[in-house]
Amino acid sequence: MLPESDAPMPSSAPHAAYALRKIANGLSSGALAGVPRRIARHIGRAFVGTALIDDFMGDIALELDLSEHMQRRIFWLGGYNLDILRLLDRRLAPGMVFVDVGANIGELSLFASRRVGPSGRVYAFEPEPSIAATLRRHVEMNRAANVEVEAIALSDRSGELPLYLRPPTEVGREKNDGLATLIAAPGAIKVSTVRVDRFDDWTEGVQLAHLDVLKVDIEGGELAFLEGASESIRRFRPGIVVEASRPSLEAAGFRCADLIERIQALGYRIQLIDPAGSARALPAADRIEHANLWATPSQ
Repeated sequence: MLPESDAPMPSSAPHAAYALRKIANGLSSGALAGVPRRIARHIGRAFVGTALIDDFMGDIALELDLSEHMQRRIFWLGGYNLDILRLLDRRLAPGMVFVDVGANIGELSLFASRRVGPSGRVYAFEPEPSIAATLRRHVEMNRAANVEVEAIALSDRSGELPLYLRPPTEVGREKNDGLATLIAAPGAIKVSTVRVDRFDDWTEGVQLAHLDVLKVDIEGGELAFLEGASESIRRFRPGIVVEASRPSLEAAGFRCADLIERIQALGYRIQLIDPAGSARALPAADRIEHANLWATPSQ
């Protein structure tokens, strides 16, 4: 149960949604794993409003907007980045430091908070103002004292830059709050101006002592991030989770192959994260549409 002092707004989702969610979550693994996805895609869209849950990945509390793409899937499927959650469950341990670049509402950051424990630390970067506010609220709801929210963007420069949303033709009919980007693609809509920093400068400023796992998912800004983070990556040699999205990278003028080659040039071996959270052989870069990758130091 949520502490009264941290209680969010009352749920507006109907009781039927919670009952159906229990069924969907119970089928989220095994031979019927595709059923919850179909529920989320079709039946789930009939339910709107705010849903409060306190059992995400065990006992994590979240306030979810059922009209939003990622949050609806967390409600119906038990998670959005289930492959990454399963990998982190194996890779994180008490006392570790996890950095979440593109943290959104805190799905991975809050789970990592539980795994690294009081002796560990989580740094969650989310520049989009409204999403950062939800992230902070979730941190407070869960009393995650080891999570620090950084409401800034990370790139290859410092200063202030416009934050954009993708053109409506790319977003489609479904509300998706997680598509904010520094990439000014044709037709992109400016939503705010945000503070930007280089990760290398940030790690020096906070005097980061070690870094065990780094996750980067910033809608095409991954190569610019790596340019501003190369010194820290060479120093700490963290495991790296990174999204390779062909449409997002192409909007920034890159290919999936460019991202893979840049990480390899830092001395890393790259594998594909499969649905079970295991690392598998990487397919040819020109065959990747959307994939989460796991990179580990070659030596």
